[in-house]
Amino acid sequence: MEGTQDLLKELAGRGCRIVLATSAGGPEPEALRRAIDADDVMAGVTSADEVPEGKAASWWIAAVPLLLVSRGVRGAPCHS
Repeated sequence: MEGTQDLLKELAGRGCRIVLATSAGGPEPEALRRAIDADDVMAGVTSADEVPEGKAASWWIAAVPLLLVSRGVRGAPCHS
């Protein structure tokens, strides 16, 4: 994951809200979070453990903004 931390910090510096969203479940999201090592810019984490269906569920794409707001993640999209 070389360069991931730098990219996330650059995007956060431009006003982006950074959220780790993964289809992994169990202990894997925590392992990914530690591997990325960018907690100082991450607004949140969401994983397969939080949804009843996998990637193909179109309702999930529509629900992501609501989930983020319910967790206190607010803000405008990225600004360059």
